[in-house]
Amino acid sequence: MAMKIFDVKYYIVSLKRKGSMGECASIDCWGEGDPPQRLYLYFMPSDTPLPANSSPIAATGEIEGFIYQPAERYAWYLDLLRNAGPLRARVDGDDPNRNCLMNLEMKPVGS
Repeated sequence: MAMKIFDVKYYIVSLKRKGSMGECASIDCWGEGDPPQRLYLYFMPSDTPLPANSSPIAATGEIEGFIYQPAERYAWYLDLLRNAGPLRARVDGDDPNRNCLMNLEMKPVGS
């Protein structure tokens, strides 16, 4: 899968005590369209090694990217989602380290 960029329309925030990732917080970012477009952000405790970012290729054509960050950065991403719209997600199948959440709107200095 080459790089895909999509507009983030919705997000789901959750705090998890147990699960496949152990203790973590997550933010699931959703785009609109067919095939489905999603970027999952996992925030891990500081004593946990971070898994490598990934962008698995789905046979259905779904766009999925995964980003793993230290828990300390959770508030940064939540602030972006709440205050810096419109946001886009980049999912890069060739280089998952380039997966990101971004605001591409130019704003005047001081705003």
